[in-house]
Amino acid sequence: MATIYGAIRGIKVIQEPVSGGSQGAALISFTVGAYTAASDNVQLGGGGSNNGVSTSSTLAQLIQAARRDGKTVTLGLPAATNVNAAMMVQSGLQGSTTYYLGTFAISSGNITCNIANSSGTEIDAASGVEDRPFQIIVAISLS
Repeated sequence: MATIYGAIRGIKVIQEPVSGGSQGAALISFTVGAYTAASDNVQLGGGGSNNGVSTSSTLAQLIQAARRDGKTVTLGLPAATNVNAAMMVQSGLQGSTTYYLGTFAISSGNITCNIANSSGTEIDAASGVEDRPFQIIVAISLS
């Protein structure tokens, strides 16, 4: 099982907290290098790159830096909300092949997922997904 770090192409906070709340959302665009086995995972944060610059920052830290207001960003929502922390809003494309994301998980300020085909089955090989970036919306909490 290998960890394939995503190359983040853009981070945009698309929903700020409303009426003194602490939840919001961020749109993350990213590409992925070679995915070589069905047991591989894609990870956003903790490695890879952000706009072409190598980084070891967590995804939460990268979103926090994009906000520029000094508030601490935590990925996901409070556990009591029972809401998914991330969802794909744009599939990735390599050549004429469309790829999808599945099985999102948050750990230590980063997001992991796998790459799947159109039927939702995790793929076992891709030379990379770079012609059109994936896009996901990530729930964030601010403090």
